[in-house]
Amino acid sequence: MAGKVKSIYKVIFFDLDHTLWDYKRNSKMTLEGLYHKHLNVNNRFDYFYSRFDTINEHLWNLYHQGKINRDDIRVKRFRTLLGEMGIKNDLLAKTISEEYLMTCPLQPHLMPGAREVLEELRNNYKLYVITNGFEDIQYIKIRSAGISHFFDQVITSDGVGYKKPAPEIFQHALQLAGVDHREALMIGDNLETDIKGANNANVDTVFFNPDKTPHEVFTKYEIEHLSEIFKILNTSTG
Repeated sequence: MAGKVKSIYKVIFFDLDHTLWDYKRNSKMTLEGLYHKHLNVNNRFDYFYSRFDTINEHLWNLYHQGKINRDDIRVKRFRTLLGEMGIKNDLLAKTISEEYLMTCPLQPHLMPGAREVLEELRNNYKLYVITNGFEDIQYIKIRSAGISHFFDQVITSDGVGYKKPAPEIFQHALQLAGVDHREALMIGDNLETDIKGANNANVDTVFFNPDKTPHEVFTKYEIEHLSEIFKILNTSTG
């Protein structure tokens, strides 16, 4: 995959969902099982999944902005979704929500190349996860995917008390890693939380953009596949 890796960076920070852990694939598999178990309404799973994805993303954006809390996400996403399907049943929404939270984090699928990239990077760098995901859930995902051993530490917004894009969560990570901001690199898929957040802390950024989404946010580097990180590291020498 790559030759000997050496660069000005000593520490690499990773986002988890959509960057290492394949949230969409794992979520879709979970939702399909729950749909057929609890609903199976006229073969409307495609609609069910599409609307969940949209509603969930909207609620997470509000959470990142500090406008709602974690319980709002858990309660509202399935209640809203079922309501749009003409099903007004709070007990059913609560049941599906609880089963989703128990089942989805157990899915093991990673983004393409993630395991191989981590395997090679760990020999030359300290690796950390910085995530806004809920602490109890994120640790389960990492264990289920079998990648715990790659990381020096998993840093969650729950544990630190600050959410990305607040610079404080990145500053906390830098302190834990014992490095200057110039020696760290942040890799993530979210322009608002990962990229703008790391920019706020003067940490160099890699925007992971497999869908080639157009944007105008400043990022030092941009990649479509995780393996492209090695080219960046091999050319970022001091």
